[in-house]
Amino acid sequence: MTHRNPSTLVLLLTAAVLLLLAAWAPGCGPGGTEPGAGGAATPAEEAPAAEEAAPPVEVLIGVDPAAPPEALERARAAAGELLATLKGKLVAAMQKEGPAGALAVCHDVAQKVAASFQQDDLAIHRVSLKARNPADRPDPWEAELLRQLEQAKAAGALPGEVAQVLEDANGHRVLRYAKPLVVGKACLACHGDPAQMKPEVRERLAELYPDDRATGYREGDLRGIVSVTVRLD
Repeated sequence: MTHRNPSTLVLLLTAAVLLLLAAWAPGCGPGGTEPGAGGAATPAEEAPAAEEAAPPVEVLIGVDPAAPPEALERARAAAGELLATLKGKLVAAMQKEGPAGALAVCHDVAQKVAASFQQDDLAIHRVSLKARNPADRPDPWEAELLRQLEQAKAAGALPGEVAQVLEDANGHRVLRYAKPLVVGKACLACHGDPAQMKPEVRERLAELYPDDRATGYREGDLRGIVSVTVRLD
């Protein structure tokens, strides 16, 4: 039997322990291999999943050949009637109380008038990228359409209407219809350069719409759209 020096045994044991620690230690650090995992690397912290980009909104500038004629006529009629009703109320208020009175109509009456045109299978409202009333903010399809209409307007090719057959979030086929709204001269009293507005109009705007974004327009600018949705099934 060979007798070893005690100091030699201590050195051998120390070396063995160091070898074991070296083999085990990588599994404890970030990105190491867990014992018994067959060599598969397991991150200590899961990297956050990348957010999926929202699918692009497909917008057809023009009238979709697939649009059913009856639904298209309903949408046109609803948009025309809503605009005529609102125009009548605004003109009456302007003649009686001036622009400040027209602001009251927009604030207190416009949403109610639009709501009165709603039907079980038809929805209608006015929307804009620079909405004065938060209720007039566009949905994704309307927002993309408005952006494309801005480009068409700049190119001198603004269409008189847009109609597209789509599938909504609930899987129903719908007709999306839009009629562009262009700023007229009378609109500038409340939507033009604030520096050119009457003091009472500026005060009324600050009171009714503290976060107003719907100013700075010029005559002929695209203001927004009348948006109509008709359910087809």
